[in-house]
Amino acid sequence: MNNFLSADNIIFIGGAPRSGTTLVQRIIASHSQVYGGPEFDLIPKIIELRNIFLSSVENGRINKYLSKDDVNDLFSYFLAKTFNYKIGRIPHKTHISEKTPINITVFPELVEIIPHSHLVFVLRDPRAIVASMLKVGDRYKIDGKIPPFFTRNVRSAVQYINECWDAGHTALDKCQNIHLVYYEDVVTSPLESITKLVTQLELPFEKNMLDIKAYDMSEFKSGEQFWYSQEKLRAPISDEYLEAWQQQLTSYEKFIVNRRILHFHTITRYNLTNPASFTKYVIESIGYTTWFIRYRIRAILIKLGKSVYRKLS
Repeated sequence: MNNFLSADNIIFIGGAPRSGTTLVQRIIASHSQVYGGPEFDLIPKIIELRNIFLSSVENGRINKYLSKDDVNDLFSYFLAKTFNYKIGRIPHKTHISEKTPINITVFPELVEIIPHSHLVFVLRDPRAIVASMLKVGDRYKIDGKIPPFFTRNVRSAVQYINECWDAGHTALDKCQNIHLVYYEDVVTSPLESITKLVTQLELPFEKNMLDIKAYDMSEFKSGEQFWYSQEKLRAPISDEYLEAWQQQLTSYEKFIVNRRILHFHTITRYNLTNPASFTKYVIESIGYTTWFIRYRIRAILIKLGKSVYRKLS
């Protein structure tokens, strides 16, 4: 059994959902020294508990027991011990890679708790992310399920991307140990981008990371069928769908993304520009009117349905 795993050896991967975090996880977890499992999901909950502890320290409730540094040490140990239960039983593994997209929302706290850990921030053209989110929402609806709020319409999708990116860039300003990975670079120049990433992670490059066959996560959790198929989960690195969003989004949806997305310096490469002012005004007016009519009809139908239900019951 391996010695106790330091939290510094945990690689946290995060980004807006549908930005390519799963692909990056598959690549990193193909490394012979890295174990990567399915999404752990609970990192934000752990950080939420840590923040409750800190609040109690700051308001004097538990400061006789713990200081801020003590709290961070406690949760660093907890995270290390949590993942050590698995990696400690696998020979030759020195790192663990934990990919859950919403990890990005707690990157600022993870920087404070484990300043020497590796955080991988995956970025992608926001228009491609939105298009993919909307497709996920459609799959939920076809199956009669209620989709996550950020997959229901373009505005909600952009709002959630902004929340994820805001947290990621806040952490980026705090710490140099956050590694930006662009989805487009991974699928168009895999050798160059993967070599750069593993160097940042302080791991030797391994050729099998390019074909990602070494990572075969057989677990398929409930609900994941709406996000990707088993075939796509095992597909090779490819740029086949890189520009698919061009046909998947309407002109109005592209306009909304370009206008409402937060324009961080890291996304200037995507050239998020909109049409001239008059054309822009017409597009926005038509689009907003269409959205408002649909919203009002939906609200009326929901109200009518509730009224009928109350009468019947």
